[in-house]
Amino acid sequence: MRKSGRFWIWLLTAGGTNITALKELNLVALDWKVQMAILAIIVGFAVYAISTMPAVRKALGLRS
Repeated sequence: MRKSGRFWIWLLTAGGTNITALKELNLVALDWKVQMAILAIIVGFAVYAISTMPAVRKALGLRS
């Protein structure tokens, strides 16, 4: 997994998207519940993308 470009791209994209959304799009002005919902959606997509990677599934002992 350390060598997987796809893993790092998704991981860094999720983190960068959250920071950009909060800072540049001024989402900090929104209600905290809306902020948490947006954060959960972004993190959810990243977790799904990472968990469907063959290297991650193999490391976790899951069937392909």
